[in-house]
Amino acid sequence: MGNWTRERLNPIETIKMLWGLSDEQISHIKYDPKMFKGQYNINRQTSHDGTLFFTVETMGRVLYRIVNMQSYFTLNPPNDTVELKYVIGPIKVMTVFGKVDVNGRNISGQRELMSMPVICEHVK
Repeated sequence: MGNWTRERLNPIETIKMLWGLSDEQISHIKYDPKMFKGQYNINRQTSHDGTLFFTVETMGRVLYRIVNMQSYFTLNPPNDTVELKYVIGPIKVMTVFGKVDVNGRNISGQRELMSMPVICEHVK
């Protein structure tokens, strides 16, 4: 495997691109472009043949639980009387190109790791 490439993505723009949601529909999410450490990180990894679909799918897996208010800091679980609000940082996308294992076959492709810092707030 070669060297990792690194990119940072705006998660709000990514949410709008993936699901076509409006600002009102994601008003429980605030983006802080300077946040690089949160209460926890959402991490997802994939290896594939380089098809853009798999990259977009991984982005969706990073964001899905935030959009649907299903993610929280495990040391501070929510109860039924609170609403969850999130502050999220940029999605860090790290990609390396080379030989990868996909379904038991060693093929030319890429391995991607995506990580996003999250702060989950409980609002009464």
